[in-house]
Amino acid sequence: MDEWTEAHMDLLQNIESAIATVYRDDQELEDWDVSEALSAVVKRYTAELRGHPFRMPALTERSQLVFETIEEILAMRDGAGATDTMENRLRALKEVRASVRRHSKIHGRQGYLDFIINFV
Repeated sequence: MDEWTEAHMDLLQNIESAIATVYRDDQELEDWDVSEALSAVVKRYTAELRGHPFRMPALTERSQLVFETIEEILAMRDGAGATDTMENRLRALKEVRASVRRHSKIHGRQGYLDFIINFV
């Protein structure tokens, strides 16, 4: 585990916990839904960082729920006094998205979800 990952494990775990919450409630959720939601959150933070307006992409109902759940957990972190920088949040979101894609490619349409559900 690299130094950045170790220093931001709580942020990564919060994002994955949000995803796992949605999966526990909807076993039909797929890695693709999660990847699309993460991409939308990345776009939101990138737009904010650049001072541009965010235009919400069209998401499926499941992706939208994942998006909203991730946004809620990040807002809760803000309320709890977390000192995440925008750059660190973006990196964490991209790291999780890369993990989704990697597990999905190797283990199929729910490979990532079936992997994380045992840990969060």
